Amino acid sequence: MASDSNDGVVAGRNAAGTAEGRQVWYLALVCLVASLGGLLFGFDTAVISGTVEAVRQQFGLNELLEGWFISSALVGCLAGAAMAGVLGDRFGRRPVLALGAVLFLVSALYSTIPRTFGVLVVARLLGGIGVGIASVVAPMYISEFAPPRWRGRLVAFYQLSIVIGILAAYLSNWLILRWAGGHDGSGAGEGWWHWVTVREYWRGMFGAEMLPAALFLGLLALVPESPRWLLQAGQTTRAIAILERVSGPAAAAREAEEIQVALAQDRGSVFELFRPGLRRALLVGVMLSVFGQLSGVNLVVYYGPKILMAAGYEDLGALLGQVGFGVINLVFTILALLVIDRWGAPAAAAGRDGRGHRGAGDPRGLFLFGVTEGGGAGAPGAVVSRVVGLSIGG
Repeated sequence: MASDSNDGVVAGRNAAGTAEGRQVWYLALVCLVASLGGLLFGFDTAVISGTVEAVRQQFGLNELLEGWFISSALVGCLAGAAMAGVLGDRFGRRPVLALGAVLFLVSALYSTIPRTFGVLVVARLLGGIGVGIASVVAPMYISEFAPPRWRGRLVAFYQLSIVIGILAAYLSNWLILRWAGGHDGSGAGEGWWHWVTVREYWRGMFGAEMLPAALFLGLLALVPESPRWLLQAGQTTRAIAILERVSGPAAAAREAEEIQVALAQDRGSVFELFRPGLRRALLVGVMLSVFGQLSGVNLVVYYGPKILMAAGYEDLGALLGQVGFGVINLVFTILALLVIDRWGAPAAAAGRDGRGHRGAGDPRGLFLFGVTEGGGAGAPGAVVSRVVGLSIGG
């Protein structure tokens, strides 16, 4: 009898461990898919750096048009970010992420095949809209899925994916130019492959984005809608079923109740950002954005190869140098993520500053996070969302 009892205990523990393992893997899949939005964010932002000189020569651009070519995606990003929240609340997080994936895919395709500069700019604008959508909805989707104990780390993983996307763009640019240099005089013909990877290699650099964009769009079919949005839309049964897959049956009911209470309060307001407990956090985030731009980091993101060529590097060496910049960015982002919880946790874990105000956090950790990820566009926004978002958004 005792043996049977012990066997039952062991079997129960094994079953619990198996269930928890499935929950972890399911959550990992969801967050990995959403983080592809961050990778595309970084890739689309950085890929243009390897194409500037070739596009300028191809279309005979002056300095003004060259600047418009580079900044057109940023204009689209503003539009995408402005509409993403409204679309996400109206139609759900996953459909809006799918829209972003489609925009990335269409942008990459039409940036590869344009015959005119105007078509190329429109394609870049569409890609920028996709960037804006991803920058808002993807971290929102992750945070609404993640259990509270993992939420900060998983949202930080999205920031890491942006930096990985930047490095991937630099690396693919260098590989394509290397391929073009090795096959330029090979007499391989005038087919479309030779056209986009050798004769006008900048087309292949843009076209490389179609691979992660198509992967992102396909994988979105494997993940569900945000449980928070489902509860907001009155689809309680579906929401609880998803929460059970993430947290288990016992925790799912409790989390669903907490979300519904937060939704019922509906206390989020932009004016709350200026109350005493949040003003400092808002100021930290805004100043990180300001000083990040004043540091000139985006100048390197967009014009790094051009700067290196002006310093005497040949084109392939300049793109390899840009890869080096990307590696440094990735290394220090990882270091920041390893210490952010340790440096920022004492105040942020309780969600209070020394005076008991909610959400202010510890600016030492926030500053490190923002400075090291400044080249990964979006870090200051993550700082504000970490210390402010849950306080005013339920």
